[in-house]
Amino acid sequence: MINIDKMGKGGVKDVPDNRDYRSELVMGSVTLPDEYSVRDKISRVENRGSSSSWVGQEFAYYAEVLNNVETGNFIELSPRDIYSLIHLESGGSYIREGAKKLTESGIVLEVDAKSYETGNNPTEAFMRGRSDITDGEEEKGMLYWAKSYVKIQDNSFEAMKQAIYQNYGCVSGAIGNNKNWETAFVKPGEKDWGHAFYCTGWKIIDGIEYIEFVNSWGDNWGDSGYGYISNDYFTAGDLMFSPWTIMDLPNQTYPKMQHKILLLLESARILIEKIKDFFLRKKKEGKQLIFFEKIDKNTSREQIKENIKNLLIKQGLKYVPSKKDNK
Repeated sequence: MINIDKMGKGGVKDVPDNRDYRSELVMGSVTLPDEYSVRDKISRVENRGSSSSWVGQEFAYYAEVLNNVETGNFIELSPRDIYSLIHLESGGSYIREGAKKLTESGIVLEVDAKSYETGNNPTEAFMRGRSDITDGEEEKGMLYWAKSYVKIQDNSFEAMKQAIYQNYGCVSGAIGNNKNWETAFVKPGEKDWGHAFYCTGWKIIDGIEYIEFVNSWGDNWGDSGYGYISNDYFTAGDLMFSPWTIMDLPNQTYPKMQHKILLLLESARILIEKIKDFFLRKKKEGKQLIFFEKIDKNTSREQIKENIKNLLIKQGLKYVPSKKDNK
């Protein structure tokens, strides 16, 4: 059994924001199966050690699963890329900020921003650094750019199931204590710390329905690194907090957008060249450009018309009064 007291946690309850989108309004509800899980799309269970980088790790899991759903491939994405940008000075991070990071700049590959120090569990100081991450590596991370994130009702077991099923998971926070988190079947109790985890599905065990989640205390904890949380936890007051689900984009969205921007820039360059050529031709023909003087806000409409008429006549154009002008 691992020593939970020495393990990091790091989930911090979000500050309420009226701009947050609510999942039940954005997604609605669909018919759910009796059991569901994306556990088979996660290649390994990490051990965050004593660092408080849990929000970074859980959203890295989430992004890996979203990639696997689209491509069928297993990749490793960097928790440090997320945590180094969202950590609080006191340690840990708001869960919303992890979701926001994926929708703003995607996530860098683990091979480009390693989250372990020479194979050892990461320290807090190491997880806060990112000076080694290059612009090019960040650019590659935009393949895993997400569309948006929506807030799930804090204490709703059913709303969480809907989010997991429709968006392949969610990241949630929970308040707990060492004693009640010793086994895979976590229980409500004393409020000693805040934690964050990636919810991967739900299942029925001995007649009780549980949300399944992957922890980051290594595969020696719980059910090979996974845990189960029943509806009792949801109804025990304010123990569950800040659950967020991600609405993804296809991996090629950013490269395609870049391509379109390059095409627009090229079109703009061609247009500018054509305009320049036009003016050069007119200059060779001995024609001058017409420049209008700045119009004072106190100038009357009739005076503006008169000024324009005089300017055009000066350029060699003939003015023919209309019937309206003769009235």
